[in-house]
Amino acid sequence: MKLRELYSSGCEKLNSAGIEEAELDSRLLLLHAFSLTTAEYLLNQNKDIDEYFSNGEECRSKYEKYIEERSLRRPLQYILSGTEFMGLQMYCEEGVLIPRQDTETLCEEVLNNNKNAELSVLDMCTGSGCIASALSYYGLYKDIMAADISDKAIEVAGINLTKHAKNGFRLIQSDLFEAFKDENNKPLKKFDIIVSNPPYIKTSVIAELDPEVREYEPKLALDGDEDGLKFYKRISTEARDFLFSGGKLYYEIGYDQGEKLCHILKELGYTDIEVIKDLRGLDRVVSASFY
Repeated sequence: MKLRELYSSGCEKLNSAGIEEAELDSRLLLLHAFSLTTAEYLLNQNKDIDEYFSNGEECRSKYEKYIEERSLRRPLQYILSGTEFMGLQMYCEEGVLIPRQDTETLCEEVLNNNKNAELSVLDMCTGSGCIASALSYYGLYKDIMAADISDKAIEVAGINLTKHAKNGFRLIQSDLFEAFKDENNKPLKKFDIIVSNPPYIKTSVIAELDPEVREYEPKLALDGDEDGLKFYKRISTEARDFLFSGGKLYYEIGYDQGEKLCHILKELGYTDIEVIKDLRGLDRVVSASFY
């Protein structure tokens, strides 16, 4: 069998399974299974697998396994054990939310408006650590902390931050700010910037999500309670004690949550509240200051 024939068979199976980007996914899985670049595939697609590869049968079996997993709607990023985010290769596995392009808008907003590398940054609900990794890599911030309640998130974030953080980092396992308080419930540390992509999907909507999200990604990282605002309320309330005067709070939001979150922040005493749109023109980030 030739490489292009194997690729075509993968496309057919993924198309039959209803995968929207069947051709792209099939190609990426083929490149991964055979350790090929796109150029190498294009140059050698008409060559017989067993003649061209010393381990052709092993690679073919691996590819067919990947295609089977993808046809069952297992996310491509989990199969490949990673994805690109802000130009950086991020490791990810089941149990941790997959980094998405939407979240790049959040990172870009923080980086564009905070050029001082001396600033201290807390990434709350860090998940894979993609936000903290990108901010450390591009912002060169010297004080980066990342927190999450999940054991798996701390493990995966540690891998990504170890690879990408420029000036060191600290990972804290915590139920929001609990591990940042002393025995008298006072803050142990304050920050110039607190950034978060918290769970914000309404509980009732989770059942309607794509199978890749609904069946594979952790509900802990998705479920924002009945109104989707639970964690915005909790973080915003407590963050006031953990921000220096004039400190900034940045959130990723759902496309329809901007107005409600702005109202919450205003009621809590935040100022300079702004809603930022993503490349599709949808509300994606809310920023605010606290004095």
